[in-house]
Amino acid sequence: MQAAAIPQALEGQDVLATAQTGTGKTLAFLIPVIEKLLKQSNRESPPLVLVPTRETRHAGRGRNTTLCAAKLPPAALVCGGLPERQQLMAIRQRVRG
Repeated sequence: MQAAAIPQALEGQDVLATAQTGTGKTLAFLIPVIEKLLKQSNRESPPLVLVPTRETRHAGRGRNTTLCAAKLPPAALVCGGLPERQQLMAIRQRVRG
């Protein structure tokens, strides 16, 4: 998964892929996003990553935290069914600029 998706995404191409659990999908989309963020100026908009489930959201956050550590601000997570106010505050705190 990663060998096929990451180079295309780094070149700015859209990637649509499906695969079984454990094939590296989370890293396949996070690595190109993180690379772009590290190269961005502070004036550019942060990415919006949409995921289909809360479980995927939590997996993505864990990987993002591990990969980004001190180089990037933590991701703001937004999910239906959770308190809206807290999520809006998280977004505002993490927007760079």
